[in-house]
Amino acid sequence: MSAPVSSKSPIYEIVAQAHRATSLQTLTDAILTTIIFNAEDVDLRGEYNPATGVFTAADSATYLFSWSILTTTATWTAGDIITHILSYNGSTDTSSVDNPRGQYLYVQNNITSQPLLVIGSAPINLAAGDTGEIKCKITRGADTGIYYNASATQLRVVRMGRT
Repeated sequence: MSAPVSSKSPIYEIVAQAHRATSLQTLTDAILTTIIFNAEDVDLRGEYNPATGVFTAADSATYLFSWSILTTTATWTAGDIITHILSYNGSTDTSSVDNPRGQYLYVQNNITSQPLLVIGSAPINLAAGDTGEIKCKITRGADTGIYYNASATQLRVVRMGRT
């Protein structure tokens, strides 16, 4: 016989999972843009909007956001930067000092005709009604596409416990 579950027990539950299923999303060079994961795999309570890419918390809780973003094939030059962040309530802060949810890929060598994959994860405390979304900025002197691929460009949100 299992022990009863207290209302204070942590709950770990995938509350939203989505991927980019159709069409490229083009990111304008050096512009921070919300990544649209346009096909839902899981959305238990209607918290993720696949049209806008915004997750709106139904409960106050700690959430773990995990994401991966695959670019289209491109030529990369040493010094190009891919910034990807978990944005809280629409924040555009990308500094790693002020936003521990900011992550970077710095291209160190020239790369010809290759896609790049970035992966990130970050926990965040959200109150009911707060939002989280994945934003990306690619600085390489040219617009870059985000590829649609269920296994490569995806988002998962796990509720780690109610606060």
